Amino acid sequence: MAGVQPKSAPLENSERVVRAKTRASLTGQAPVRTASKRSPDAPKQGYAKTLAAQPVGSGAELVSVEADLTRGLHNFSVVGLADKAVEEARDRVSAAIRHSGYKPPKQQNKRIVLSLSPADLKKEGSHYDLALALAYLIAAGDVPALPEEMLFIGELALDGTLRSVKGVLPQVLAAKRRGTTVIFVPPGNAREALLSEGVAIYAPKSLAELLHHLKGEKPLPRLVRDRRTELPPPSLDLSDVKGQESAKRALEIAAAGRHNIVRLGTHSILPPEMEMVFSPLSSLFSSQGLFSQPAV
Repeated sequence: MAGVQPKSAPLENSERVVRAKTRASLTGQAPVRTASKRSPDAPKQGYAKTLAAQPVGSGAELVSVEADLTRGLHNFSVVGLADKAVEEARDRVSAAIRHSGYKPPKQQNKRIVLSLSPADLKKEGSHYDLALALAYLIAAGDVPALPEEMLFIGELALDGTLRSVKGVLPQVLAAKRRGTTVIFVPPGNAREALLSEGVAIYAPKSLAELLHHLKGEKPLPRLVRDRRTELPPPSLDLSDVKGQESAKRALEIAAAGRHNIVRLGTHSILPPEMEMVFSPLSSLFSSQGLFSQPAV
């Protein structure tokens, strides 16, 4: 018909929206909106979790290290009943991350919370540094999410190098009981970590080396315990022991017949290297930092 102007497309769309809202108000039903589905296995933005452990006596308990980054005024805190050494990890971690080539937490305009759980377990020591740094870097998107659960042990120097800590062996054994088989330790603690069978031990020299490994850029070699290393000769012989004839005769009979023998008391009859491997007190030696630290 002459003189009638056709409706424009935006006007038709707006009329359809008005009609849809009118029908919804009359029927009492809200218009249906389709929301994008998020896979439950997809990594969460601004959140990450790594694994550490807390030595307790001659044993250890596993500790989850969580990082959460949200928008807001800058704040960097560590929660979870942490002692002074763990709280001071904020400065060590921030400096180590900066020297490794990444943006440190103290330069982020975000609220950063690092949580150690279970919250009722007192966290002591500097060995949490590596797990804290990695949790932050994953939450910040600088490092991809871990493909499997791994245990991280080590103190960070300000330049990002890894320093030896006490109590590594109990932590490794606790992770092994849980089923965690990939463990990262400082090079100085590799020897005692290798006393545990059935786990993969890696010893990065620095935070940067660990990040290159996790990104697949420069994989670290898996350490293997050298069983061919000869034990040092015993410093004493039974003939040097004065008296104790009954005890010496029992030892000689057991050795000749390859019998078992029970040792009671505090004095060792094994060479130092064998004592470290076979004694049930190995974890206690580790907790007190009594393992020697040869080069790896």
